[in-house]
Amino acid sequence: MKSSAIRVKMVREYSINHPVKKLKINLYLKVCNTDQEVEGFIRKMKQQNKDSLDHISVLGKVRTCPDPAFTRPAPYINHFHATDIDYIHIPEIGKVFVTGYLSSLLLEKIAGKALGSLDGGLVGILTGYGVTNKKSLQYIEHLKQGKHIVVTWEYAKERSR
Repeated sequence: MKSSAIRVKMVREYSINHPVKKLKINLYLKVCNTDQEVEGFIRKMKQQNKDSLDHISVLGKVRTCPDPAFTRPAPYINHFHATDIDYIHIPEIGKVFVTGYLSSLLLEKIAGKALGSLDGGLVGILTGYGVTNKKSLQYIEHLKQGKHIVVTWEYAKERSR
């Protein structure tokens, strides 16, 4: 009997040192082509983390309908509380929704403007997490194409010597 579960392979991109807690963080980014792929990943993460989505963010381009007054986020957005979902205009992409911990970074004000709405703001955030500039620009391209970026992190486990 075949399993209907969607397998989502995460690719570890970088390990960085947390500046305050002095701990190493493993950052994972995943490009998802479909809503179903993101939905499968979120379900898997909820099972592994006892229904917690604290360490996950999803970014995606807001889809527009012929009526410009109506925009529709992806259906998996229902997993997040309404207060955990923000919308921001990113110059390189257009209107983007963001869930989870990345929303506070993208909306952080610098000179009265949200960091994410500045040219290169999202690239700056990703490079701040240790993602190379070239790879960050590739993620921007994926978002432009209507794909989703799932970002999650964990504290690195100490290796016994």
